[in-house]
Amino acid sequence: MSIRVGFVVDSSCDLPPEFLQQYGITVVPTHIQLGDTRVRDERDPAATLQWLQALDRSHAADSTSTPFSSDEFKSLFLDKLIFEYEFVFVITTMRTRSNCFANARAVEGEIVREAVSPRFQRGIKAPFGLRVIDSANVSAAYAALVAHLAQQAQHCVSFVELIELVERMVPRVVGYFVPNDLETMYERSKQANRDQSVGWFKYRVGAMLDVKPIIRVEAGDSYPVGKARGFEPAVEQLCQVIEREAARGLQSPIVCVSYGGPLEELQRIAPYAGMKGRLAQSGVQVVESICGLGVAVAIGPKAFAVGLLTHPHTF
Repeated sequence: MSIRVGFVVDSSCDLPPEFLQQYGITVVPTHIQLGDTRVRDERDPAATLQWLQALDRSHAADSTSTPFSSDEFKSLFLDKLIFEYEFVFVITTMRTRSNCFANARAVEGEIVREAVSPRFQRGIKAPFGLRVIDSANVSAAYAALVAHLAQQAQHCVSFVELIELVERMVPRVVGYFVPNDLETMYERSKQANRDQSVGWFKYRVGAMLDVKPIIRVEAGDSYPVGKARGFEPAVEQLCQVIEREAARGLQSPIVCVSYGGPLEELQRIAPYAGMKGRLAQSGVQVVESICGLGVAVAIGPKAFAVGLLTHPHTF
């Protein structure tokens, strides 16, 4: 596309810095309160790893997050982005878990209207366009959607074609998590008064038997779809499903994977390493990233997440 298109995401989008830089994707930070410390989460892998190493369960119970505000969105656009692009997609983490979507949507019309004069003063006569999209997902699945759209944008011949692509792809986004620390996930969901993907009884039984749930996230909701005794067997079970769906044919040849720890550890998870190699052989690009700090606080460190764009399927 000859017209310049930009993408803005929040820090829950688990894409690595090199991918964000390659496609010019702007990341807006989330502020996370961990005890007495306020942390700016902006997809800095080194900083995230430092916090992951210091993270304990009390952080999960007491943490709060503050998304990018409406005023901050407005300043970002009117000071910078309206001069760099003709059209921008703001794609946010799912609205059921964050107010980022609501904050951006609240000033969408204002930004478009107020962009006219400063663009004209700089000799830019074309109108500016903006669309705020709820990814209806988080973490690696949110990343898979953004990665696909960023790669496909250059092949679309019009904004209308790109908007239609976005609308087709959002319902195809599916994410999976295998948490490694059930107590963190239980405490966080209890504190946030959200759906109890891991309730008290499941948590107690799981802790005693080392049972790890496999949690599916789609359309703004999350629920358990499987379980296994031990983290690696649960990852293996999930990888088998991902390979099955890849063999059936994905909506996008991209699978995003994020991990709540160093990526060197991720490579040592045998079922994942095997899946990664076989997907690469079949032409599927695997994009790896350290998970965002907000995600790690919610589901615990050392968690494994996968996101893909696929056809409707059962686990």
